[in-house]
Amino acid sequence: MMKRFAASLFALAVPFGLLTVPAAAAETSNPEPVCPADSPEMTIAEIAALGSKAVGRCVSVDGWAHGSQLFADNLARYRLQRVYNAPSSTGAILGLYGRDYALPMVAARVVGRVGDCDALYEQVKTMGPYSVVGGYCSNMKGLYVEADEIRETGAAEPVRLTAKMARGLGNLAPMAKGAARDKIAAAFAPLLAALRSGDRDALQRLLPLRSLAGTHVAYVGEVPRWDTHVRLLTEDYRIPALDDARVEIFGWRVPLWSTSETVAGNTMDMNRTSKGIACAGPKATADADLWPISEADAAAAPFRPYICAEISIDAAGIASYRISHDRHPAREPA
Repeated sequence: MMKRFAASLFALAVPFGLLTVPAAAAETSNPEPVCPADSPEMTIAEIAALGSKAVGRCVSVDGWAHGSQLFADNLARYRLQRVYNAPSSTGAILGLYGRDYALPMVAARVVGRVGDCDALYEQVKTMGPYSVVGGYCSNMKGLYVEADEIRETGAAEPVRLTAKMARGLGNLAPMAKGAARDKIAAAFAPLLAALRSGDRDALQRLLPLRSLAGTHVAYVGEVPRWDTHVRLLTEDYRIPALDDARVEIFGWRVPLWSTSETVAGNTMDMNRTSKGIACAGPKATADADLWPISEADAAAAPFRPYICAEISIDAAGIASYRISHDRHPAREPA
């Protein structure tokens, strides 16, 4: 089994990143036997509830396969982690090996063996100093399925959820009134004015060209050229009703995995700097509370009834802006 995940530190440069080369130690390891097609059916929630007791089991599990993860359903995308950086701690997401990450999200039945990222790291350590963990476990923790078979069973149609549809879920919440909220709202005003008027020069000052590979502008998917970025903001995503815009300021919910120490540290940081997500939309958006409840849904996309920017204000009072683009947005709620 190790040969699928371990890789040599030697790599070949390719246009879209690094192409890892399997280590000799990985190639000679003894793989686990292939799981049979009629492996016992289990839900993602059942596997997650078993925790370490599920490791090594052959299972058949249904879900939405996307990238390196298997989601139980639409709601899974909004559930909060109970363990830092471990999606399986939501009880609704598993890591996934065996599918091209670039493929679109689909409903699928996965047959494979349950593994654990921590255990995988320990196993790879025995393969020599130049072996590393790749794929899902390279930057995540928790449970995954090493797929022997992935059979597409239909379309997956994620829907963007709102606060009324998923109470208490998502990682964003309206920021409490106070100095931090006031600072972010004031910093958002010139960017909102530029978005409302389609002022390309002002947008370029606030979202400078150098930030395409830096800290000001982020992209979900392929990085567009600057002219494409401006066109998206001034034409494709521009909401005419922003002439009478309503504004909401969001902060991040306290994580379920947080401790008193992490909360105290975050409070100290916020006393020095301010950070939040400012969104603008028409009156209808505010009246129906259609604002995003997750950071992913705050990215810009056609047909979303708002546009958002992440704003950071440093100790000197200087604001920087970041607007993300979602190339595969969920469908808007009916």
